[in-house]
Amino acid sequence: MAGNGVVLGGFGGGAVARPNYERWGKVLAIVGFILLGLLAMLVSDFVSWMVAEHYHRYREWVLMGLFLGGVPLTIFMAVALWEGIQCALRLFKELRWWHLLWFVLFVSFLGFRKRTASEAYSNPVDSAASFRILSVFGVGAILLVQLITRRLNWLNSLITGIPGVLAWFALTCMLSTIWSVYWEWTLYKACEYSIDVAMLAVCVLVIKNSEQMKTWFEWTWLLYGLLLCVIWFWVPVDPSDALSNHLEYGEQGIGLIGVQLQGLFPDVSSNDIGQHGAVLASVALTRLLPCTRKRKNIVWYLALFGFGCVTMLFAQCRSAVMGFALAVFCIFLFSRRVVQGAIIVVTGAITFVVSGMGTLAYEYMQRGQSTAQLTSLSTRVGWWSVAWEKFTDHPLTGLGAWAAGRFGVLAKLGYKMTASMHSDWVEIVVGTGFWGIIPIVIVLVWTWWVLIRFIRNKNADGLYADLCVEAIGVLSILTVRMFFMTELSWHAPLSFFVPIGYAEYLRRRTRYLPGQIPKLLFRR
Repeated sequence: MAGNGVVLGGFGGGAVARPNYERWGKVLAIVGFILLGLLAMLVSDFVSWMVAEHYHRYREWVLMGLFLGGVPLTIFMAVALWEGIQCALRLFKELRWWHLLWFVLFVSFLGFRKRTASEAYSNPVDSAASFRILSVFGVGAILLVQLITRRLNWLNSLITGIPGVLAWFALTCMLSTIWSVYWEWTLYKACEYSIDVAMLAVCVLVIKNSEQMKTWFEWTWLLYGLLLCVIWFWVPVDPSDALSNHLEYGEQGIGLIGVQLQGLFPDVSSNDIGQHGAVLASVALTRLLPCTRKRKNIVWYLALFGFGCVTMLFAQCRSAVMGFALAVFCIFLFSRRVVQGAIIVVTGAITFVVSGMGTLAYEYMQRGQSTAQLTSLSTRVGWWSVAWEKFTDHPLTGLGAWAAGRFGVLAKLGYKMTASMHSDWVEIVVGTGFWGIIPIVIVLVWTWWVLIRFIRNKNADGLYADLCVEAIGVLSILTVRMFFMTELSWHAPLSFFVPIGYAEYLRRRTRYLPGQIPKLLFRR
């Protein structure tokens, strides 16, 4: 402690005095309630717009919601906001220097403009790209200084265990620079991804206990939650653009809802928005169903669960919905609530059959597309078939990591605004050939194996078990998403790195924390 301050770990292991966040609790609460009032004004404006634009579809639902839920919802949100502020204050007190670097990586992958493949080829380093390069390599420079000055020897952590396999993948991608269709692009992306993996290795190394691990989890979810808040901010400000209604879907709009949530600034695709919403909803559900049966901040996590689900549904990302369904199943299974989960499944199935909600669910998943569009996975199958032909021509080398998909396949097919192949597996195989798939399969299988083996042991309890179920829930969503988007092989897969990092943390610490980690994981 320093005066009335709180000690924040420095880069060299020193300490820096900073203000005590508790004294600002009342101020933040007042600011929060002011923001809640502003939010209510924006929501009312948004509701007015929805009624005006889609009066015949939403009138009854809006009027019923305002009549039944106005006052109770306001009280609920006020309590949730208060609990959320308290959670944030506790989190801020635990932040360390590596949380800041994690934040810089998070900001670096946000998109602030769109450009075609030809623009990226002719002018790869524009202002937005310069910001990204400076951010990523700034993190890399700090980590390198830490290593050279021997303040933190993270090199062994980088080449060990699951991070070591990811480093193997990064080196494979870097090797493909030699024959890449755009070698400068491949080289930069490989360096960028290597820094991401190095940061993962650092986090696994510096985290010493379950409480610090929890701050890593919560810091990551907080960043994605704030991103979604920014995305929703644009809905009442510019509803016609934030809630896209593509003309090619007809007068009824996109799918069952009619609109699709998308990010304006920063530019975030509906697919990513749906994924982030699903991740937050699964995290909230895990906190509401802890293995320890000791629930905290129930109102806050109920609000977070609702926020995540609404975001996911308005984004209309089908793979996120499927991943979330798998996550819910895994959460009930591994939190030892099999009977409750079975009751919910049976009740839900009966409700769907009797009430006819199954038809609505199918209409939602169809998203207004024809049968041909649905079976082609929104034209993905056509991209993947061309990519497969490229792979069969270069099965051992590929056409260059991160460059093959965008410049070797999509640009030639006329999709100049699409940056990836919308599948980790296709993106990797067309870029690096057969050799790039091997480490990714190992990472995925190894992570699942460690987490499931840990949580299945009857001695697994406490915060370690709760975090393990949370990691499994997030991993479930992202594993499904890997087949339809680039999640693990694209900068920066921070949400994917959290369950991977936790699995590596368990793998390394099982021999050194007897009594806290199940003995089943000890080497014999």
